[in-house]
Parts: sequence; C-alpha cells; structure tokens
Amino acid sequence: MSMQQRFAIVGALFVGAGILALIWLYLASPPLCQNQFVRELISPNEQYRAVLFEKDCGAAARTTTHVSVLRHYQTPAEDDGNAFIASGYHWETIEDLRWTWSNMIVIQTSAGIYVYKAEHDVNDASVVFLTP
Repeated sequence: MSMQQRFAIVGALFVGAGILALIWLYLASPPLCQNQFVRELISPNEQYRAVLFEKDCGAAARTTTHVSVLRHYQTPAEDDGNAFIASGYHWETIEDLRWTWSNMIVIQTSAGIYVYKAEHDVNDASVVFLTP
C-alpha cells in the first residue's frame, strides 16, 4: 500500500469520525426553543379546547405567544400554535381569550403588537380577532 493510499484512508477515517461527532452533538443537544404552558380553555360543549402558550427561544429571539385550537381529543403539538402567533409575552399581546359559542373563540389582542399568524378557521372552529 502506497503512502498516498494510507493518507487517504486516515483522512477518510477522520472525516467519518467528525461527521459522527456532529450527528451525536445534534441528537444529544436540548431543543433550541421551549414551550411554556400558560392556560387552557375548554369550549362550552367540551368538544374543543384552546391552549395558550409561550415559546422562548433564548436570548437571540423574542418570546412569542401562541394559541392552538384543538379538538378535545387532540394533543398540542410541540411546534407553533395553529390559530395565533404574536411577538411578545401573553400579558403583552392578549387582553382576552374566551369561548363565545361551542365552536367560536374570541381572541382580543393588545394595540401595537406584531402578529405572525391569525387563522379564522381552525379544526372547524371559528376564531374571531378583536383589535383595539
């Protein structure tokens, strides 16, 4: 075996070990963002629930407020809210959150917030947004 072939084999082993180390670091690292449950509201007919939570992604990103509207049997996803997302903490962004009918929820937002998502129909439930 020539010297050049030996260097190629050793180099390939180092590259492979580096890739395995990066994969291990990725899999072993904690998630970058953490969801913090705030509260849950059950609809009057108990067929729906609204889950209010905050997503904190560390010092590099602002905390966001999320609302997911789910059927009573669904579990909240670990990702973003399916009905509402706004920049800021829940006490800064949402003034009121209430069910008005069995399948209609009202989200009253604060003035001057940045809204990333505002869906009006989620899982066959109506979402009404009131803004100042």
